[in-house]
Amino acid sequence: MLSDGKVLEAMRTGKIKIKPFERKHLGPNSYDLAIHDIVKHHKIANSQFSLAGQAREYYTWALPNSLRPGQTWTCATSEVVGCKENTLGILSLRSNASRTGLIFQFSHLLDTGFEGVLSFSVHNPTPETFIIPKGWRPLQIMFMHTCGKVSVPYDKRTTSKNTKQKSINEVNYKHERNNE
Repeated sequence: MLSDGKVLEAMRTGKIKIKPFERKHLGPNSYDLAIHDIVKHHKIANSQFSLAGQAREYYTWALPNSLRPGQTWTCATSEVVGCKENTLGILSLRSNASRTGLIFQFSHLLDTGFEGVLSFSVHNPTPETFIIPKGWRPLQIMFMHTCGKVSVPYDKRTTSKNTKQKSINEVNYKHERNNE
């Protein structure tokens, strides 16, 4: 795992990208990532989704805003993050987010060759409403070097779909109402 000094060095050489970057958000072994000011709230409750067909219906909201009981938001980081030349990233929840009771879903691995904003969802299973402020930093990323040369980086793979991602990326879902 890279230390803060090694992350700064890798940023200078172009192996790691974090834009915008604020030094105060770099910890000893991680960088704190902020939720973007715009989130998507899913309109359909009690639905089933399949990975083919129509796009999911949603509202777009600006932060700060209220995440009400039972709601799910799709979010993105404010930062564009990238890893090159045998560097990878591992995402984790920060302790401030893990103590809320909210459920976060995200890919934990940032492959060598990926660059873009990181999408994630947050669901409120609690009976409480949470006010999500602008600039909240629920995720952190840690960087590591691979043990050898990567043969085909993420951005060169024919199956990679999220290269240079600039906004919330959602798989298109077909939804069907439950008749409960």
